[in-house]
Amino acid sequence: MRSDRLLPTHFDEYNGEAIINPFNRSINARIEKILKENSFYSCYHPIYFLAKIWWDNKLERWYAEIWISKRYVMSHYSEKLQNLAYEIDLQYHKYINGYISGKIL
Repeated sequence: MRSDRLLPTHFDEYNGEAIINPFNRSINARIEKILKENSFYSCYHPIYFLAKIWWDNKLERWYAEIWISKRYVMSHYSEKLQNLAYEIDLQYHKYINGYISGKIL
């Protein structure tokens, strides 16, 4: 689902592997646990966009802050990380493909 929520300023980037594999959307369970237990976010970087992924303990939701060409676009959230990965891939690959081909989606 869409949201206006931004990444909390006190979160630091996790400097290990990405939480979501950009080739098959598989979730790294070890990184998922680290993010849930600490104030870290992980970058998910498919070809056409960047998503900063983090867990909100109070709301018990995963959030993704979407960036395209160094510009903030929108945030999304879901209770399940796999659903969030699917949603943002579907939305932003479609958006970028439409943008590149000159169509407005």
